[in-house]
Amino acid sequence: MKNTSILFTGFIFLLTIPLFASIGSPKPIQNNQTIIYSDEASDTKALALIHSKCFVCHNPDMKAETRLAPPMHMVRQHYYTTEISKAEFVDQITNFVMNPTAEKSVMPGAVRNFGLMPKSVFEESEVKIIAAYIFDNDLASDSWYKKWKKYKQTLQ
Repeated sequence: MKNTSILFTGFIFLLTIPLFASIGSPKPIQNNQTIIYSDEASDTKALALIHSKCFVCHNPDMKAETRLAPPMHMVRQHYYTTEISKAEFVDQITNFVMNPTAEKSVMPGAVRNFGLMPKSVFEESEVKIIAAYIFDNDLASDSWYKKWKKYKQTLQ
């Protein structure tokens, strides 16, 4: 009887290790076999990707007359709703960016004003990191713009 209770206690202990190990760690979302974390390191990586891949055309610092595409905060505004999950948002953005078509676009005004986004060679995993970051951050807010300016200063 004593051996049974020791085995049972050991079994319960082994089952709880993953639970306690995850306390305080970043919260992942599962997205088509890719796990996307939201933490400071991921945010820095996402800003680097947005800077190098998205802001070439969607730059928040461009004047309206020189913009090649709608600003990224408008992209977020068209995809983001309070009912959409982060995984759904990431999937929608990724699906469009990886193969843009007028039928998939949720921004007909942008297609009319700027043309359809050209098909680009992006790593799907990077697009997912970018989309997760966009979901988590209101790119139209003053607090985000301060974060963006701070990031840009690290590049100089």
